[in-house]
Amino acid sequence: MSGQRIRSRIAAESERGKHPRLQMITELENTAGSDSVHRLVGAILCGDRVAELRSVADETVALTVTSPPYNCGKDYGNTSDSVSWETYWNETREWLTEVLRVTQQGGRLAVNLPWWMCKKPRRDVPFEFQMLAREVGWLMLDKIIWVKGDEGNIHTSGGWGGGGCGWGTYLSPSGPSIRCASEPILIFAKGSRGRKVLSGEGRGLCVRGDMTKEEWMKWTMDVWFVRGASDRQHPAVYPPEIPKRLIKLYTYPGDTVLDPHNGSGTTTEVASHLGRGFIGIDANPEYCERARTRIHCPNVSAQLPLAENETLAQDAPERLAAAPCSTIEPR
Repeated sequence: MSGQRIRSRIAAESERGKHPRLQMITELENTAGSDSVHRLVGAILCGDRVAELRSVADETVALTVTSPPYNCGKDYGNTSDSVSWETYWNETREWLTEVLRVTQQGGRLAVNLPWWMCKKPRRDVPFEFQMLAREVGWLMLDKIIWVKGDEGNIHTSGGWGGGGCGWGTYLSPSGPSIRCASEPILIFAKGSRGRKVLSGEGRGLCVRGDMTKEEWMKWTMDVWFVRGASDRQHPAVYPPEIPKRLIKLYTYPGDTVLDPHNGSGTTTEVASHLGRGFIGIDANPEYCERARTRIHCPNVSAQLPLAENETLAQDAPERLAAAPCSTIEPR
């Protein structure tokens, strides 16, 4: 569909009071001539995280969904997950700063973290991360508690259904340990709380996304019950339901989603399925190749069932709808 036909359809829908997204489409069209944006949207970048982020143009990304390494000694192949905490937070500051630069005004950052690391003493990871993010310039918005399962079958760090043995001193007040059956997802914004994508008819009449009413009511609760995931080819993955909710909650069809710790590609696969552009970054070439194979080319959003308010999902500019599934090797 040509740009003029997109404009005509949006104008017609605007007159009928539907989803006028003319300004957003104009912004996307204005970036179409940018070699940098065109090369990177729809790509899996293999290499150093910060170096690859520096190749992304300013204010390209609407949402970053990620789960950084926890610094707990997992084997990610060619990168260390066991460094000093000073080094860990210095590296975190670097990528947080670059993600802020590439994020659009009003764009969001959603980060899945552990509640704590180490034992003597325990480190309050969400608190330390939040303080650092604020120093960099992020605005704290919300916190979602992801419970890994349901009330009858919860995945704890020590086992399934409460059957793990990481409980410290069994049946004794001497030294019990609280087992992790949940993790936080911290939500930040750049510049302001809202995207300011309004219908032009007054405050509150915002342009709708592609969520159903049922999804909106469920996902705006601050506790999510979602079964955890495992993968023999990657030591730390989250289930596709987590990025799916975050992407639909915080972006419009056609927006670009970033994961600077993309691993085997859950975030970028889900973004592609939902009709969003994507940029994934990881240092491990094997993970990058697997992330690439998980993405259906071209974008498969047209094959997914659409909710009643998803009429524009197929009308994003052709450069996003047919985003190339390319892997860019390390420099």
